[in-house]
Amino acid sequence: MTDEERLELTRRSYAAWSAADVEGTVALFDPECEWRLGDVGAALGADVYRGHDGLRQFMHDLLTFFEGMHGEIDQARAAGERILVRSWVAGRSGAFGDVGQRQAQVLEFRDGRILRITQTEDPPPGWEEARPLT
Repeated sequence: MTDEERLELTRRSYAAWSAADVEGTVALFDPECEWRLGDVGAALGADVYRGHDGLRQFMHDLLTFFEGMHGEIDQARAAGERILVRSWVAGRSGAFGDVGQRQAQVLEFRDGRILRITQTEDPPPGWEEARPLT
C-alpha cells in the first residue's frame, strides 16, 4: 500500500466510526486487529480490543458510553508503513456531559486493512520525523 492508500483507509475508518457503522468499521480491519486504548480505556474498562469480535465490542462499549461520537482528522503523517494521526473527537456522555478532546493515534496495516490502532500521547511518537500528508 502507498501512503495515500493508507491515509484513505484511515479516513474511511474515521467516517465509518463517526457514523456508528459497526460492520462498516469492522470491514476495514484485519481479522487479527487490535485497538489499543489510551486514557479512554479507563472509562470503557478495557486496555485493548482484539479481532473483529473485539472491535464490535469496542464499538458497542463506546456507543453505550458516548452518544453522537464522531472524530475528524486534523493532521496525518507517514512514518514508514504507519500513519500517525492527530484528530479531534467529540460526543456526549451521561456521566460527563459534552466531551471533546484531541486524540493521537498510530495506525499499522496489513494486506490492505488496518491491523492495529494504538492511541498515544499527543503528538504520536515519531511525529516530527514523519512526512506530512494533510
